[in-house]
Amino acid sequence: MENDKYGLNHRYPEISADEVTSRKVKLDIGKYSLNHKHPKISSGEAIPRKVKLDIDKYSLNRKHLDIPTSEVMSRKVKSEIHKYSLNHKHPEFSAGEVIPQRKKTNPYKPQANKNDGIIFISFFIFLIIFGLLFLVWKKQDVSEMEKRALQQKPILSPERLFNGEYSKEFEAYYADQFPMRNQFMGLYKSLVTLMNTFPGGKQKIHLVTGAKNQPNDILKANNPHAKKQDINNQFEQNNKSETNLENILKEKNNDEKGDNSAKIVEEKTQNRELQYNDNSNIIIDGKAMEIFGYFPENAVAYANRINYLRDVLPDQVRLIHLIAPPAIAFNGLEELESESKIVYQAIEQIYQTENDSIIKVDAITNIAKHADEYIYFNTDHHWTGRGAYYAYQAFCFYTGQTATALEDMELTKPDYKFLGSLYSFTGNSPLLENSKDQAEIFLPKHSGTNTVYSDTSMSDGVPTMLLDSESEIDSQYILYSGGDVALSLIKSNIDNGKSILVIKDSYANAFLPFLMDNYENIYSVDPRYMTDPILHFISEKGISDVLVLNSAFITGNAEWLGGFDNIVGY
Repeated sequence: MENDKYGLNHRYPEISADEVTSRKVKLDIGKYSLNHKHPKISSGEAIPRKVKLDIDKYSLNRKHLDIPTSEVMSRKVKSEIHKYSLNHKHPEFSAGEVIPQRKKTNPYKPQANKNDGIIFISFFIFLIIFGLLFLVWKKQDVSEMEKRALQQKPILSPERLFNGEYSKEFEAYYADQFPMRNQFMGLYKSLVTLMNTFPGGKQKIHLVTGAKNQPNDILKANNPHAKKQDINNQFEQNNKSETNLENILKEKNNDEKGDNSAKIVEEKTQNRELQYNDNSNIIIDGKAMEIFGYFPENAVAYANRINYLRDVLPDQVRLIHLIAPPAIAFNGLEELESESKIVYQAIEQIYQTENDSIIKVDAITNIAKHADEYIYFNTDHHWTGRGAYYAYQAFCFYTGQTATALEDMELTKPDYKFLGSLYSFTGNSPLLENSKDQAEIFLPKHSGTNTVYSDTSMSDGVPTMLLDSESEIDSQYILYSGGDVALSLIKSNIDNGKSILVIKDSYANAFLPFLMDNYENIYSVDPRYMTDPILHFISEKGISDVLVLNSAFITGNAEWLGGFDNIVGY
């Protein structure tokens, strides 16, 4: 019974145990073969069919056993090809016929072709209209917005045509005289101003970028080995901008949450000592200021020029140096504290590099005491007559002279207001339209005349304005002592025989008239326009003091630096 319990005959007792065992073995074989459901087929016959079935199981003929395996494998390969081709839905075509192209109508193509045609025709009409307008549009000599002379129609000649000069000048002519150019520029500037507005803070701070005048790199003029061969090329690339700012500050504000203006500006002004003369401006509550930056290498190179001048001047001639700080140094905002610090850093580095025998005028400290007064214009990059006076006051202190008190001078003003250079630099920003300036003209105790010359021969003198509050002119800054010229002489009636030469940029124009209470002859030269050497001129005119007065931006002005090198022989 125990044997039957685990055998096949526990349900069939009529079968003997030996017979059951034999049949059990066969049944075990049949269990894992194809004939366990077909006991009529012997094991030997069933096993080969199992192998075939395994092959058929992974082939295409498992449902078509009448097809030979070799033919099935071939059809399987074809099926795989068709599976990834275009004719798997079209078995009547061979792969070679269907794969090359698939033709299907694009429902959007007609409309796309129509739109392309409209765009092409519109652009063609635009070219025709503005081409015709260019022919009849009134050409301008000067851009009031940019404060510069515009390119005029070039003269055509075979030589200029083949050397490429004519094409370059005509391209500039077309760009400068393009119809509605000022309107397009104003629209662009307005969009840029809107994009660069800092949210939050007690004041609204707007970053406005201008055009790039020079490459942002170490000036070749500061390399004594390269300057002689490259400086002329640099002059040709510069326009004669009084400030000649250098870089575009291209960052945009990406954070629109909360009061983040301080954080934003702090991030923008960190490590700014690696930049110089950014041609970008900040507008704060209707007052525009230039962003300042500089390369330390340029500051040192500039100071070495002043040291050289000290070495070549006669010992009895005093050399005085006054750096005019930009308005950003006195912005008074915590958000822009780092912008102020970098100005102090630049001036300090220059003065520390200079020889002890040079008299260094710390004008920035004296001006800072009056930061809440009208010391810089709202819409112009220069200081006002009041700001220039506080620099003059510091000059007299460091040179041992007496400065005439401001209250002892008569104050006059033009009867109109103006919008200055920063209004132009910001693309006539509407943020400045209600911030018009009015020049304060202080009259020293002594009066004088002002004459301009083209060279040191002083043979072609032309009288020009001096402390003129009556003339109506586009920029009132010119009213102080005229514009920038090669050489000028202010002749004072003080009659003390003292003479001074001022090597300058435009910042000196509001400063010069104050010297009439200290010097009889006040000569000034601008290296951007003067080409004659000045050392002989200094001795010839009996000049006892030489003052170098210019903006802190001067360290990046290749045109001024190159001109300075030329007139002093550096």
